[in-house]
Amino acid sequence: MKIAFKNFLMTLKRYKVASFLNIAGLTLAFAAFYVIASQVIYSLTYNRSLKDSERTFIVTSYQEMLESWSANSPNPISYEIADAMPEVEAIASMRPHIFPKSVFSKVDEYHFEKFPYGITNCNFSITDIFDFNIVAGDIEDFNVENAIMISRSAAEIMNVEVGGQIFTDKNGKPENSFNIAAIFEDFEENTILSNRHIFLNDERRDGMLNNNWNYMVFVRLMDEDDADKFSYMWQDKYISWNRSMYLSCHI
Repeated sequence: MKIAFKNFLMTLKRYKVASFLNIAGLTLAFAAFYVIASQVIYSLTYNRSLKDSERTFIVTSYQEMLESWSANSPNPISYEIADAMPEVEAIASMRPHIFPKSVFSKVDEYHFEKFPYGITNCNFSITDIFDFNIVAGDIEDFNVENAIMISRSAAEIMNVEVGGQIFTDKNGKPENSFNIAAIFEDFEENTILSNRHIFLNDERRDGMLNNNWNYMVFVRLMDEDDADKFSYMWQDKYISWNRSMYLSCHI
């Protein structure tokens, strides 16, 4: 072992440039391997910490004109299929974008403090799809329009609690107030919900028509193999609706 190490040192001294390039190449190779491996692990474990993730799906659709997939989809069609398909255990809607991107908490009668937490609009059945670990309040109190749920970390930083209020941001000033119904434990980093700290129950009021593509739709099935059946039924219903829209608009 000593002889091998001694020879290694002699090689380094004798062939400095070549040795430097070899070491630098190995360092870059290991760094590249670490980055690639980390990304692969991240992708393979994404959303796996969420309950029943293997049976939970987002209803997506392919838009031929844009040649891309859309995470948003018409709500009524999906809910009609959920009612007609016993294999659907739960269905919920959630806006993909967080808006507004900041909120206020009230410091005293005259002062407010601004925080970089956005609001995610959803309906109450989001609590059937995702397992919200409630640490304060009652999740049933979220079952009213305009109720708010907030993460533990955001509640601590904003210094708010159940029964308190947060305010939306409009042009840098506090506007509408919302009552906090419950506080939930933060979701893990490697999930679709990791950066969502405030949920507002809007009862999908902007998604009641099939031509309103404002929400993502999540479904949890009894078995992941039921996804094909849901997909076929969804396509048939959407094609029928789309055809009826065309006929009703044709002169």
